[in-house]
Amino acid sequence: MLLLLGCLIVFADLQYNQMNPILNDFSVLWFVQLFISAMYTALVQIRNEQERKETIHQLEKEKLEISYQLKELELNTLKEQIHPHFLFNTLNNIYGLAIEKSEDLPKVLLQLSGLLDYLVYQSKEDKVALEKEVKLLQEYIALEQLRLDDRFELNMHFEGIHPGIQITPFLLFPMVENAFKHGIKKTSKSAYLNIITAFHENEFIFEVENSKPQKIEYYQSGGTGLENLRRRLNLFYPDQHHFKIVQTDAFYKAVLTIQL
Repeated sequence: MLLLLGCLIVFADLQYNQMNPILNDFSVLWFVQLFISAMYTALVQIRNEQERKETIHQLEKEKLEISYQLKELELNTLKEQIHPHFLFNTLNNIYGLAIEKSEDLPKVLLQLSGLLDYLVYQSKEDKVALEKEVKLLQEYIALEQLRLDDRFELNMHFEGIHPGIQITPFLLFPMVENAFKHGIKKTSKSAYLNIITAFHENEFIFEVENSKPQKIEYYQSGGTGLENLRRRLNLFYPDQHHFKIVQTDAFYKAVLTIQL
């Protein structure tokens, strides 16, 4: 645009010198009008371009805000699915102990109060300390041990659980719950549960292995707990996680790897 105006100025100057005085005034007026028109057109184009960029920026901002709100809504929905699912299974255990008139029932109720505190208050945060998640698993497993009268072999190895490490709440629980619900409780003999945590560079690895029941139904795609887990992993750790299930004739193994 500036180059064009410069050329017009040079051309107008040459023409001006060659014209007679009478026409000079008209040529000056013509050039001024042309110059003003060109400048006005350029300013309008610049303003329109700025408005277009501002509109695009605002639309992108609104799109991100809507995407964030939808993500928050979905996450809250998934959390609400976890809570009754967890309570239903835990209350079933307590009911079983009550029917059996177990002396461990008071201890179970005390442990349940701690689990409920975590469920109602602490799990509302986006992130919690990994050591709290591990403690939740230990308390839940203790409840299952009371219910099953230690009818399974338990091996737990928690490595590198430091206070500063944080993850999404109730992320590990579904894997352990499924091991009990669809594996150990349906294995008539030689049942076992192995739980391992490990760190490799910036990766956190959580592995759950349990004995395989005769009737195969474990880790099917329609399970509420694992389907919820997959969706939460995709929301909280997109492209930062890997979840796989391995099975043989003797065992099932679920392995979760998260980049922290």
